[in-house]
Amino acid sequence: MRRLRHANPQKQWEGNDLNDVTALSVAVPYCDVVVTERQWAHFVDVAQLDRRFNTTVISDLRKLPELLK
Repeated sequence: MRRLRHANPQKQWEGNDLNDVTALSVAVPYCDVVVTERQWAHFVDVAQLDRRFNTTVISDLRKLPELLK
């Protein structure tokens, strides 16, 4: 995800981006469902980390109740 984030030089890193990458590097492999910002959900999808770890990653909190049924 860090590599994908660096691939876009027009978007500058924000203060919490490093914290987000660190937290997601633990959450994606160990959690069944992860809710995160849209850009990180996209990066997880592009890197196919969700499929690799069988994790559902969403960016819309309204979808969470359906996933938890």
